[in-house]
Amino acid sequence: MKIWKKIFSAAAATLCCMFGAMSVKADMIWEPMDSFYSEHSAECTYVNRVFTANGPDGKVILYVSPEVPEPVAVWENGYTAHISFTYEDRDGILWGISDDSDGRVGWVPMDYMEVVYDSIAFREEHAAELVEQAGELEGVDYGEAFYFWEYPGSSVFHDMTMGDYPPSYYCVYTDERGHSWGCVGYYFGIRDIWVCLDEPGADYAQLFPGVLGDGEADTGLEGQKGQTAGSEDQEGGTAGDPTATDPDVADQNTTEQGAADQDASEGTGAETDSSGEGSVESHRAGQQKDGQETGRIVPKPDNRAMTAAIAMVAAAVAVTAVLLVILKRKGSETPK
Repeated sequence: MKIWKKIFSAAAATLCCMFGAMSVKADMIWEPMDSFYSEHSAECTYVNRVFTANGPDGKVILYVSPEVPEPVAVWENGYTAHISFTYEDRDGILWGISDDSDGRVGWVPMDYMEVVYDSIAFREEHAAELVEQAGELEGVDYGEAFYFWEYPGSSVFHDMTMGDYPPSYYCVYTDERGHSWGCVGYYFGIRDIWVCLDEPGADYAQLFPGVLGDGEADTGLEGQKGQTAGSEDQEGGTAGDPTATDPDVADQNTTEQGAADQDASEGTGAETDSSGEGSVESHRAGQQKDGQETGRIVPKPDNRAMTAAIAMVAAAVAVTAVLLVILKRKGSETPK
């Protein structure tokens, strides 16, 4: 009987470890499949935010790495991309890694990227109005629906269903309509999100009657500001945005533009097709003779590793030569 109890206890402990490992794995931060990131992951900072391209000459170039000046894609200004991690090189330049839905992975200078307004930006803007208050969402029973919002006033939401335990919030914001909002750090894979504490099941029209998305007054005109969610689910560029370029496809469908557009294209050294895409090939063709565009941040090869390797080889050769000389002398001193 005691043997069976021991076996049962061991099996129960094993199952607990397995489920614990599964939970930890589910909550792990997604990391990009990139060789440079793998080598420098300890030096990278987790960001997980959406940015808009805003570079010189109307474009931003995605490179293989902060040390390899080989373009992966060319983004026109206005293109939005998810940046998961950043890395600061030896010159103090901050680079962000982007991994879009098409599988293109590359690094971009963050000086040419502007953050899209999100929960972090909201907290920074309203820091003086936030009240540190911890609690759990109340008034929603198991299985009932409620909404998560990107930030108070945002039209970006997540349809949620109450699980075994309610979401916990750590600070509260009260808007001009009197609604109380709690900021939730994490809940079932969603990070840094807001919930309306007094009306968690109300939609945008109920919370903000007569207002379009993100504070825009409803004038009866069609159209609404485009939004992007800042949850972990989005790891690529904006869905449906055609302004990211595949480096393997040449820009062959260039349409004729007016004389002014042609002059502008010649001035920037980049062609634009009917969908607004810029190509890696046209970027290369428009580069200066020295291989770099004037004033643009480009990756610089890090020769320190090569220098260190050469030094190690030289040291090994020197040590080997000394040992050979010593052995030769000992051999000549040995009596015949």
